[in-house]
Amino acid sequence: GEEDGDDDALSVIAHYDGIGQGPFARSDIDIIVVAQNKEEAAGIIEATLQKVTARYQSYRIYETPCSVQIVGDFPQRHVQIITVLNQSLDEYLLFVDMDCTALAFDGKHLYGCPRAYMSLNSGYNIVPQEMLENRSDTPRRLHKYNARGFASLIPGELTARAKTLLWQ
Repeated sequence: GEEDGDDDALSVIAHYDGIGQGPFARSDIDIIVVAQNKEEAAGIIEATLQKVTARYQSYRIYETPCSVQIVGDFPQRHVQIITVLNQSLDEYLLFVDMDCTALAFDGKHLYGCPRAYMSLNSGYNIVPQEMLENRSDTPRRLHKYNARGFASLIPGELTARAKTLLWQ
């Protein structure tokens, strides 16, 4: 009834700090497709796109080289369907960049790498210094996950370039 609507509104306000600026306000939902070939993946992507968009009243679709993104109105989460072919869940999890995100949920079971469980238990992501220098979005992602409670451990003496990237 009306009370349930009030509870839902309070839940959204608490999650987004009331104005959509909380540490999770910009988080999205990533859907990973596991298929043996591009044809099988295309069918799964199309079916997933139909199921997800059926839940939105208003949305826009954007395609990138690696994903199809469904952007709904606040407070609906953006949904990103990853279109890079993964032939197994292990293959996907092996290449996830941040320890705390090396997890997957299939609706029933939670799967993850040992590094993900260590990150969740410790509150730290171990970030190889090379990742700072090879991926331009790494400093931004470190900051984002720091706001969500995950500090970064970068082993070794930082190079001058790594220091500059982190301070920017």
